[in-house]
Amino acid sequence: LAIVFGVTSADNIIQITSCSFLNNSALFGAGLAIVVSSNATSNQVVISQSSQFSFNSATQAGGGILLVLSTSDGLPNNSITVSASFVSNSASLGGAMACFSGYQMYATQQNSLTITQSSFIANMAYRGGSALSIVTWTKVNRGYPLVASMDQSNVTSNTISALSPSSTSSVVGLGT
Repeated sequence: LAIVFGVTSADNIIQITSCSFLNNSALFGAGLAIVVSSNATSNQVVISQSSQFSFNSATQAGGGILLVLSTSDGLPNNSITVSASFVSNSASLGGAMACFSGYQMYATQQNSLTITQSSFIANMAYRGGSALSIVTWTKVNRGYPLVASMDQSNVTSNTISALSPSSTSSVVGLGT
């Protein structure tokens, strides 16, 4: 499933409740891909606790979920709230979930990712972030990065299978 908020998207709310994303494969975002384009504002995606992402496999990033929050020069204020179960998903980066977020050069509000009451169990990544990988980029003294938080969540038995002995990886990977 792919959800795309285009350049002029504003004030949309999408709720995903009691859904199962099972045994899917893709290059990116095998279970679910959410893309928020530049200048999309005040959109919300809520994924409920009863939803599950299991046995999905992405060749590149986001075995269960891929989030792409593009750069913006306006008032982005887009929010993604995830309260779900992620079991046995895999990807090169972000076995269960990968989030890529650009800078908001002149923004006065930030995009946000909130993960609460979620479980990340037995997910695998080859390069980093077996449970979760967040990659943000900003320009010096310009804009705001993504605001991300995780609470009341279980992260258990996730693994990294590095492609080379010199690779450094983590269960929850953060990059800037």
